[in-house]
Amino acid sequence: MRTVWTICLILFIVIIGFFGDLILYGVQQGIGQAKIIYRAEEVSDVLSNANTPDSVKLKLNFIQQVRAYAQDSLGLNDSKNYTSFFDQEGKDLMWVVQACPEFSLEAYTWNYGFLGRLPYRGYFDSLRSAKLSKQLWDEGYDVDVSPVQAWSTLGWFRDPILSNMLDEDEGMLARLVIHELTHATLYVDGDAEFNENLATFVGDRGAYLFLEDKFGLDSKEYEDYANRMNDVDLFVDAGLDEYKKLKALYASFNDEMRLWRKRELKQQFFQNALKRMKQVPFSNKNRFRLLAQDSITANNTILTGLGLYRKQQNSMDSAFREGYDSDFDLFIAGMKKEYGKE
Repeated sequence: MRTVWTICLILFIVIIGFFGDLILYGVQQGIGQAKIIYRAEEVSDVLSNANTPDSVKLKLNFIQQVRAYAQDSLGLNDSKNYTSFFDQEGKDLMWVVQACPEFSLEAYTWNYGFLGRLPYRGYFDSLRSAKLSKQLWDEGYDVDVSPVQAWSTLGWFRDPILSNMLDEDEGMLARLVIHELTHATLYVDGDAEFNENLATFVGDRGAYLFLEDKFGLDSKEYEDYANRMNDVDLFVDAGLDEYKKLKALYASFNDEMRLWRKRELKQQFFQNALKRMKQVPFSNKNRFRLLAQDSITANNTILTGLGLYRKQQNSMDSAFREGYDSDFDLFIAGMKKEYGKE
């Protein structure tokens, strides 16, 4: 018996040694998520509360309509996500850290156990995100820390509607909800680029279809969304072009090149890239955080993040149209089959 306990103790020490940080992180995130879930109210209760503003009720009912459409017309899974509501009182809830080497567009990744390695690290505590950011900066990485509007727990928890989501107009809110519901429908372990590109594709296109179904092609809601997405498409095309240029610049660097020269060329690139992007004829430049930066604050993570969410959109579109006859039910079912998630 003593031998058995000794073996168990050794195994426990080994597990803690290898996975201690991951376990601690998981516990911290689980506690943060649990607090939100515990304090969330059922949407039905919020709607029946006489003190709830009509504007909030309209948006909550709207989200329920988006949920139903996503399940009935887009092939997304039926779930209890977005059937509860959490009032965040205008405060940010989660901060996400992303990082890249100083002269590379290969994203830094973190180990998430059975979920694989992912190129972002989220925290419910801004101090923890700031601490990790400083650590990575000190190690020579480019770093970005940003609050996020929503996230998916991939079916582990029932994702609530967050009050800040209601600040979006109809088109962008529909897009956001469908994006996150896609994550809860299909998630491929360790392939963040595929997951984000799939959710982006379904969210972007699904919102168009929902708005057409609910309001009509000639509606203000549909027109506003189309204008907004036209700006997004212009931004993505320009950003991915700069991504390719920066990747080529880094490929030209060699070990003989002085560090100061590499940094000078990098800063010059961002200075010129921002000038080029600001010349794109957006209807509203204020929509894009990158355009508010300068060549000092801009870094690799901005363009890497763009690639993470947008690099596979053309291939997604081709598969959707040519392989599945532009039918979302068939497309989602096909993706599930291809990735063994039926």
